[in-house]
Amino acid sequence: VIADDGPVGDDRVGWQAVEALGKRGDLPDDVTVVALPHPMALAPLLQEADRALIIDAVVTGGTPGELHELDLKKVPPPARVCSSSHGTDLAEVIALVERVGRLPRELRLLGVEIGSDSYRLGVAAGSAALGMGLDRGVGSELVAKVIGQLMQLVQIMRSHSC
Repeated sequence: VIADDGPVGDDRVGWQAVEALGKRGDLPDDVTVVALPHPMALAPLLQEADRALIIDAVVTGGTPGELHELDLKKVPPPARVCSSSHGTDLAEVIALVERVGRLPRELRLLGVEIGSDSYRLGVAAGSAALGMGLDRGVGSELVAKVIGQLMQLVQIMRSHSC
């Protein structure tokens, strides 16, 4: 389970979810959680993993806090609409790994909608929409919702191993 977000701003929900998930103590031994500071740090992990579940902030025009699941082996990540705040986006990293290495057998994305205002108006607009304050963490209800969905996806992905 990989958070492909930064520790600040609207996309920090992934970091907070994997941090909380890692502290739970009820993950299977073959599941690792990692929070990455930059999308390019994802490349070596993808080359080594058999299965990967990425959590990332997304902007689809949906309601902030809405969760989107995508099987990245069946549907390529959407083309970049806006520049990533990291300079490199998830689609570019996946394409690079596919060209120079090997992608995991199973590759899924759990996207957390942050709202398009976050990109146009800055972090404060999206944070307000999600009910977060810039001086405190992401709302606990959203983190709990994300953790619940992550745990379900982990179980589904583990059931696919043969």
